Amino acid sequence: MNFAQRLVLRAAITLLLAGCTMLAPKGSPRPDCAAMASDDARQVTALLADAPRLVGLTEEEGRAEQQAANTAYGDGGAEAARVRLAWLLALDVGGRNDARLLMLLDESACMRQAPDSPLRQFCAVLQRIAVDRLRAQQDAHGRAETRMRETEGRLRDSESRLREVQGRADSLQQKLDAILDVERKLNKRH
Repeated sequence: MNFAQRLVLRAAITLLLAGCTMLAPKGSPRPDCAAMASDDARQVTALLADAPRLVGLTEEEGRAEQQAANTAYGDGGAEAARVRLAWLLALDVGGRNDARLLMLLDESACMRQAPDSPLRQFCAVLQRIAVDRLRAQQDAHGRAETRMRETEGRLRDSESRLREVQGRADSLQQKLDAILDVERKLNKRH
């Protein structure tokens, strides 16, 4: 399990544990999760409860799981299938594609629900995960570009020093050749 999967799993478990309180209507007593009537809350609870199984899948099993979710979404385009596919992408089950994850969420009806909707809150967390990962990827790319520019600068400096050293070596060789030529001429005279 990679770092991103562990981070998402921790967030999912935290949401699952806090879900009963978070998903409960305001002013109502703390309900039992199983007794929640909201379809959104049940869908979110089911997705979160499946997280430990999903992150434990092998790479091949993960690809199959993602393919099945992709097929289910493509067949009917149901909102539940879209959210499940987004969940798999967020968990990095079967391959990571944060751009697609954001596209799925941007087009999702769950993002147009009321702000206190459990499904909207869940999708907002998935969206935040994708944005944070993309930002981290851009930062890493920026750092890599900076290192590459620094390396290119050092390479240019090294090439310049090499040319300088080569020039001095050529100059010294010419002087040495001139001295040897003078010595040969002197030896011919004697």
